[in-house]
Amino acid sequence: MLAACIHRRRSGYEDADYRITSNGDAIDPQHYIAQLSSRDLQPVSLSSRQVTDAMRMRTLRAFGVELHLPVQMPGPLPAGARPVPRQFLSLWVGDKAIDAQLLSNLRSNAERLRASAYNLRLYLSKANSSAFDENLNLLAKEAPGVDVYRWKIRTGSSIFVKARTMPSTRLP
Repeated sequence: MLAACIHRRRSGYEDADYRITSNGDAIDPQHYIAQLSSRDLQPVSLSSRQVTDAMRMRTLRAFGVELHLPVQMPGPLPAGARPVPRQFLSLWVGDKAIDAQLLSNLRSNAERLRASAYNLRLYLSKANSSAFDENLNLLAKEAPGVDVYRWKIRTGSSIFVKARTMPSTRLP
């Protein structure tokens, strides 16, 4: 007796194609396509199968994504346009010390970004000065690659000020 398993390769009912594998799992397995309003599968050749934008949109819709294909890319950037800054931003608000797990995550993320064009910036609340000082010391010791900015709230506005200057560890 040969055991078989059916694997669906694409989502959506009528657009999905399937492959049936056995214990041997063939090198070039036969693929099948589901038949609408039926439980039958029809053999299909992936190399000759035409997939349309409408089929792709139905599959995306099955995942809850509304996207009209083909996507129209915008033209040239308008004069004065600037690129989006390459930074990850975080905010710590409160009167408690940043816990060890979060410090570890911040350190790990900053290390991963070190050799890239991105940086990690943390805005640290100054609402509680003792918590601010403690967190600033913890960050300097445990996550030195994080750029820390003081977040101070003044009536009607927020002001962000560089909290500490770290020696540059970024690669050119």
